Amino acid sequence: MDSPKVGSPAGLCEGCRHVELVTSVHGSTFYLCRLSFEDPRFPKYPVLPVRVCSGYVPSDQLRS
Repeated sequence: MDSPKVGSPAGLCEGCRHVELVTSVHGSTFYLCRLSFEDPRFPKYPVLPVRVCSGYVPSDQLRS
């Protein structure tokens, strides 16, 4: 598995295939976890930086 970008401001979310960046009308950017739609263990908008996540999958890794 690739090394996640834990040093980034968003932590693991920045490089996760389940993330969607959402920009508000005021220009703020939020990290939406798409896993939250199917699994209540994952918060819709996690508190950043995320350092540990059982749902993390690198964005360049194919889903099965």
